[in-house]
Amino acid sequence: MEVLVSFIMGLFNLIGMNSSLSKIIILIINLALFFIYGLSRGKVTHKKGLIEGLITGGILVAILFVISLIFFHSAISIATIFYYLALIFATIVGATVGKNTKKDSTV
Repeated sequence: MEVLVSFIMGLFNLIGMNSSLSKIIILIINLALFFIYGLSRGKVTHKKGLIEGLITGGILVAILFVISLIFFHSAISIATIFYYLALIFATIVGATVGKNTKKDSTV
């Protein structure tokens, strides 16, 4: 999925799309992906959706953080912290929605 997003963003850059607009599109896509992953985790968990989303989002963000430090040598900024918090929040919301919409098999 990320390869497809990168390809589409590359096409947008070739036709002259503003870089700030492409950053917003990437943010929206990443938030949607984290929400969907949280939704799928919430449907299969036996924990509360908030806890499952926090654990899942925290693990994914920790992996992204380590990768960005190793490969991109990027500095930590307030914007980066808010970006990671938004990703965790999207995962929490997704897991909570997934937990609340899952079918009860104990009927």
